Amino acid sequence: MLHDELNTLYTTNWHKTASIGIDMLREIGYSSYHYTKLLTALAALAYKTRSTDLSTQIELQKHIDKSITDFATKGFLLGFVQEHWDMILKYSNSANMKELKAVALFFSNGKGGIFPTPDCLSLLAGHLLDITLSDNVLDLCSGDANASINLLRTTESSAITDVEISTDCIIVSNIRSWLLDNPINIKQENVLTMEHDYFKADKVFIHAPFGYRSEFDFSNSQYSMLLNSIPRVDRGDWGFIFSAILCQNDPGRTVAVTSAAPLFRDNRGVQAVREMLVKSGKLEAVITLPSGLYMPYTNVQTHLLVFSNDNTAVRMIDASALGTQSMRVTTLSENDVDSICQAMEEDSDNSKLISHKQLEANQFNLIPASYLHDISATIKNGVPLGKLALSIQRGSTLPSKELQALVSDAPTPYQYLMLQNIQDNRVQKDLPFLKEIDAKNEKFTVSTGDLLISRMPPFKIAVMPDMGKQKVLANGNLFYLRLDSEKIHPVYAMLFLNSNKGIEMLNAFAQGAALVSISRKSLEQVMIPMIPMKEQLELVEKYESLISELTTIEKQAALVRNRIASLMGGED
Repeated sequence: MLHDELNTLYTTNWHKTASIGIDMLREIGYSSYHYTKLLTALAALAYKTRSTDLSTQIELQKHIDKSITDFATKGFLLGFVQEHWDMILKYSNSANMKELKAVALFFSNGKGGIFPTPDCLSLLAGHLLDITLSDNVLDLCSGDANASINLLRTTESSAITDVEISTDCIIVSNIRSWLLDNPINIKQENVLTMEHDYFKADKVFIHAPFGYRSEFDFSNSQYSMLLNSIPRVDRGDWGFIFSAILCQNDPGRTVAVTSAAPLFRDNRGVQAVREMLVKSGKLEAVITLPSGLYMPYTNVQTHLLVFSNDNTAVRMIDASALGTQSMRVTTLSENDVDSICQAMEEDSDNSKLISHKQLEANQFNLIPASYLHDISATIKNGVPLGKLALSIQRGSTLPSKELQALVSDAPTPYQYLMLQNIQDNRVQKDLPFLKEIDAKNEKFTVSTGDLLISRMPPFKIAVMPDMGKQKVLANGNLFYLRLDSEKIHPVYAMLFLNSNKGIEMLNAFAQGAALVSISRKSLEQVMIPMIPMKEQLELVEKYESLISELTTIEKQAALVRNRIASLMGGED
């Protein structure tokens, strides 16, 4: 059976054979950018030469011409044989047939525009899809067919349809399917514009490019009005997801891989998309996976969206703590996959069923951590920052070129505050000088007592000191909050936010895809434990006394360092 054969090949020690092939390609000047396509061809042709007992170049070319129907794949392989017959023959004798076949089926170096779905993610998707022998299975944005091959290996599926736009990926996919007697039906289409009714399936998997900017309007989708109402930066992400949903039969199930960005952005159009998916009952589950699953996108936080029909709540799962990391790449074990599948069935600290009403109250934010780790509930007498602040502003996003033109070498009445100017929760006094602060940027100047919070972790929190008559322009990577002095002292707020509990809360509210940051709206929801003003002032007094003591120690340390530095000079 195909399932058994693929598992046998998968466990074959084929990596050494792959290295031999790479060395051959390198010797004749090929770049690693093309290794996936070239090594797949080399290994497949070497295998075919052995398995069908072909002893000449002409025999192999005739076999290709007869057995491959796709013109692009046929043309590429015929040309490869014409140019590299001697190398094919040599490689065919460098290893056994199982190793050659395994190299052709499983090798990928993640270059040349061919980014494979991690094997562990394919395994998880197969479990979530619950594929049976009778299911029609569809893999959209299928790349080099590695996900489909892994689904054939780990599920009961015996046939899959792949849809991909890249010709290089189509060629690699066709070669791999050819080696397995064509269990994969490969179609070259644009997933965003294809006729969905032609590709109906019971189980659908999609791993589309993250952050794809769609430069066209959707016209052939029943959701075109909804999709066209959102910014182009998000339109591609949701366009791919909706294409998968439109291909799914009812009953059926879809698993979509996505980054965090589409799941939390505050844009009204994007929120309407999430609302529709929730209220229509299509969204079944959202799963946060550990970062580092991909190369080269090691820092991207990956999520899985599971769709079916008639759901009255959404299962939220945080699996971000699972996995084993090696060489900056994270891998999910079979036990990890089993844990995630179990979390689909039962509540735990990292898995909860969230009602549509709860989702609506949170603007249909689909980040699981927002519902699973409610740190705010542990804050005694907690009051959100939004109710304690008179204003919350972000600093100036002045382009670096304009900023450079404003920098002054001589002292002026104007200075600039950046993240690096905050050290040990204190603002340094020697801020860079500016020639001027124009009327446009006047509103981004900070005042004595403003609470300063960085937008991105690791979070820096400080209180703006008295700078006399100086005007200080805040950088766009900072929020500055003008607090209601009758309710809260800024130093008390700073002390709490710098505590373990405060940092934990800021991290819980921080969201993002490749770059994690906290939004102004999220900052408003951060809870501060309120105590009487008298107690706040007592804490502030103790803090200022300790800071004074620390300043004295730092000055003494500086003097000692200077004396050490002067020892070789013979000075006291």
